[in-house]
Amino acid sequence: MGADCDDIPMASEIFSIAAVFWVLIPVGLAGGALLLKLQKD
Repeated sequence: MGADCDDIPMASEIFSIAAVFWVLIPVGLAGGALLLKLQKD
């Protein structure tokens, strides 16, 4: 039981980091695409 409780904070940190990357990656790709479009113009 104790070990399971100790794993919960680590899992939440991993999921929070994964969520941040899931948000940053598409935003970065969209930002890069917009910069390329602006440079072409």
